Amino acid sequence: MKLFCLTLLLTFTFSSSFNIDGMKCGRSCVNKIKTEMNNLDGVNNLDINFDKSVMTVDYDKSKLNDSQIISHLSENTSYSASIVDLSYEDNSSKSVFSKMLCGLSSFFGFCSK
Repeated sequence: MKLFCLTLLLTFTFSSSFNIDGMKCGRSCVNKIKTEMNNLDGVNNLDINFDKSVMTVDYDKSKLNDSQIISHLSENTSYSASIVDLSYEDNSSKSVFSKMLCGLSSFFGFCSK
């Protein structure tokens, strides 16, 4: 149990959302992005909303950052990504700490966004 708690404390899963430009179809475009992003070391979970052109990535902050995700996507696909401006999102009242905790707990299936 102590090892689990220590692992939980040391795991810094972070969640970021990105606007994706260039997606024209809901199946092959989404699958191409998922394939490329899942090849990136540090990605824990990935969700793509084709209708909103938004990709949400839960990742290990010790292995990856937003800039690396954006670069990887643009270098390995024909799509471009940019950070979603959270000030315009419905959940803008959430603190960064709250989002990090939600990202961590969603890794274990406890948080719904």
